[in-house]
Amino acid sequence: MEILFVDHARRKIPAALLRRDIRKVLRAKVIRRTGLETISIISVTAEESRRLNRQFLHKSHPANVLSFRYDGQGEIVITPTVIFRQARVGGRSYRGEIRRMLLHGLLHLTGIHHEGSGRQAIIFGKLEQRLLRHLKII
Repeated sequence: MEILFVDHARRKIPAALLRRDIRKVLRAKVIRRTGLETISIISVTAEESRRLNRQFLHKSHPANVLSFRYDGQGEIVITPTVIFRQARVGGRSYRGEIRRMLLHGLLHLTGIHHEGSGRQAIIFGKLEQRLLRHLKII
């Protein structure tokens, strides 16, 4: 699987670390295979994130992470400024928070979601926590 990085936000993202996290999660066999040939990690500005969030999820604020899947391709769109602010408010490091958001987006690419039923949210949360421990993020 090819993992690409595209930086439209012009804010440093730890690409090598994020690439390693993706490979480690997929090797752990905790989640089912993605079936994707390529995963692109795209960092965007808050303005671009707001536009995408409005267009696809009908929300008026910038998202921390968005995931899209199509034709054997997966995209995880991250907004570094939102993630940085979220990390600061939560008392966490930017590096750890961006890794957490990448994992969150990756789970969505595999078809696991927390929207909908409370049961889905519980399953998603437990799996996310397990993988965060596996990656030593928490």
